[in-house]
Amino acid sequence: MAIALINFLATLSQTVAGFGAPLINMPFMIDWLGVRVATSVSAFVGLLTAAVVLLYYRENFNIRSVINLLIPACLGVPLGVYLLSALNGKWIQIALGVLILVYALYTLINPTLPPLVSPHWAYVFGFIAGVTGGAFNISGPIIVIYAAFRQWHPNEFRSNLQGFFIVTNIVILISHAIDGNLNASFWQASMWAVPGMALALLGGIYLGKRIPVKRFRQLILVLLLVSGIRLILG
Repeated sequence: MAIALINFLATLSQTVAGFGAPLINMPFMIDWLGVRVATSVSAFVGLLTAAVVLLYYRENFNIRSVINLLIPACLGVPLGVYLLSALNGKWIQIALGVLILVYALYTLINPTLPPLVSPHWAYVFGFIAGVTGGAFNISGPIIVIYAAFRQWHPNEFRSNLQGFFIVTNIVILISHAIDGNLNASFWQASMWAVPGMALALLGGIYLGKRIPVKRFRQLILVLLLVSGIRLILG
């Protein structure tokens, strides 16, 4: 029941804001399931959530905006899975938290961000997101930072992120399957997580349509601040 509840809250965040599910469910599920199984369950729930949300916002989806992110991200995912096994994941987590927190604080000081004109930035952000996604299933904040520089509209923001998450979560699950992490604990936890996810999808889509653009951007900034601090403190 605890797994169902935490994934209800995580899915509600992703459905309303476009991202944030792993930032909510991962810290709790790591304690309950261990980091490898928790990452796999989070990716599975994220895949199903992203598919439904993208279907709802499909008219706003722009594949050209995400294709340059996806190619390097898919290359970065296996590296992230490897680093999770080979290195001290705590230091990778802290580095990610510092990056997110610095960006969020910068946005508070100077909300007018310079646009990223060169398409090559997508490769940089995509690869970093792939590595952090493979290690912790936390690729959303990196893509959110990229989207802020690109000044995506909220509906475009939600739909483009879901298109990105669908592909990367599939690659994450394949990588973890090869690493032997889709075991009995994974399937048992997923059976509890999916009902919570399904209930949250209905409420999240309803709320997402009623949040003004200004409030939406404030919500994203708050989520980034919380996620950065959470990752640093562990």
